[in-house]
Amino acid sequence: MRQHLVFGLKVGYALSRGVQHSMREWPHEKEQCMRTFAFERWCDRLQLPTATRDFLLRLRSSPPVRRVQGRLLNVCGTYASRKMGVSIQFESHTVELWAIYTMEYDREVLEFFDQPYQLELHYQGPSGRPTKALHTPDFLVLRKDGASFEEWKPEEKLLELMVTHPGRYQRDERGKWRCPPGEAAAESLGLSYRVRSSEELHPGYIRNLIFLEEYFFDCVVPNGALAHILEAVEATPGITLSALREQDEHLRVDHVYALIARNRLYVDLLLTTVYNCAQIKLTTPRYGGSLWEMLLSIPTGDGHDQEQDSEYHTRISKPRKVHSRHRDHIGHSQEHGAQIPAPPRTGRHAPSASQSSFQA
Repeated sequence: MRQHLVFGLKVGYALSRGVQHSMREWPHEKEQCMRTFAFERWCDRLQLPTATRDFLLRLRSSPPVRRVQGRLLNVCGTYASRKMGVSIQFESHTVELWAIYTMEYDREVLEFFDQPYQLELHYQGPSGRPTKALHTPDFLVLRKDGASFEEWKPEEKLLELMVTHPGRYQRDERGKWRCPPGEAAAESLGLSYRVRSSEELHPGYIRNLIFLEEYFFDCVVPNGALAHILEAVEATPGITLSALREQDEHLRVDHVYALIARNRLYVDLLLTTVYNCAQIKLTTPRYGGSLWEMLLSIPTGDGHDQEQDSEYHTRISKPRKVHSRHRDHIGHSQEHGAQIPAPPRTGRHAPSASQSSFQA
């Protein structure tokens, strides 16, 4: 059992109430039921060696190897993940936290773990001499097509490190960031290593994702309202939310947002600000795509001020006590989203056979 007090920043909205839904198309209904055989089938499909399987099994049930620490101009904390059923640490409230949001709602991501393992890197240091460094990647990410350690950094920091530590951080001919010593260390374990840049995170998409997070799980859409909204949008593809409200004065905007979050309505989340009713143009997935398809085609960021975007949907929450009956469950009273914990975190709530994001 784990208890701690949660203070400070709460990104998004509280999703703490147990709610019965009349429509069940939210994204993690199946992904919350991990069974051991699902992991084994995933390993079989990828033809992972026995040593790599055993290594991943150990990491998935182990606590983080280090606690994150706040630095100057940085905010650290934890994100209470529904996908994982555990608290995930972040060391940056823009880059790492935004990366967590994308992994949380990316169906290609099956599981992700913070501060998973300490790698030993060997490379040529700035002085030209052989150097050995101990390094803990930000995340271990298990996707449908493989598993990798991932290190997220601001683009400007990577440009700096490419000059000061060329033996460790490099950019290939395609413009892709690499860490050859990290790749070598991960390869010895049967895994891959990826350097991820803040330029991969689209500010507008993240803003919309944070805004919609409440509606993934916590809004009841009656069947009558569902049929009425879908019929209206089918009749006029591209209708704005404002126009839809003018047609029906009893329309609840929350129902529309819930349908967007649950893939029953389509909105271009890269170009549209979803909380601007006049700007939202609604279609059904047959005319556009789905929320999750958007995640797979996000272009490189446009240099927008990411810290400003993150703070736009940041609010102060009251202290809450987080209860967990088992090591692998988030209690019903816990708020989901990004939080700043008061006491230091002492262990990971590893996914068990009853909860994780692998699909059987």
